[in-house]
Amino acid sequence: ALQYGYRADPKVVNIITFERFDSQFGQVSVIGATDGGWASATATADHFQISGDTRFSLNAAYTRSGNVLESERDLAQPSAPPDRGDLRTLVPRSERVEIGGLVGRPLGGTISGTLSAKFEHSETRSLLGREAGIAAGALERDIGTGSIAGCGTRPAIICAPIPRS
Repeated sequence: ALQYGYRADPKVVNIITFERFDSQFGQVSVIGATDGGWASATATADHFQISGDTRFSLNAAYTRSGNVLESERDLAQPSAPPDRGDLRTLVPRSERVEIGGLVGRPLGGTISGTLSAKFEHSETRSLLGREAGIAAGALERDIGTGSIAGCGTRPAIICAPIPRS
């Protein structure tokens, strides 16, 4: 504010946007445990565009995390044989995908409209140990969730999740 000749303490700031603006941003990150066999990777991408009175946004994110086994942290159930720690997870393996977008523009006069949509899907897999009497393999728990949602405004707000079939 001082740069443009205004006081530094006003409570309202007006932002003037460009007539045309286009921006892309991407990021990749990998994190991991220093000991114990866990890692996670995330990738995100964003696109934002202003063209006259129309604005457009698209974003996507993907995350994948590995599991942590009891054996990787030197843990074991008191009543189980030592090799059972290879068949039980402390932290499940997971994957998550998110994609979203938004388009907004004037519809005429003083009325503007916005349409947005979002898709999400995630999966996790846990190992629960060996079932009594079964010689090989681990019991697994697989959980998958997903949703698609859309929202539009004109000038009333209409939002609803779209059921998954």
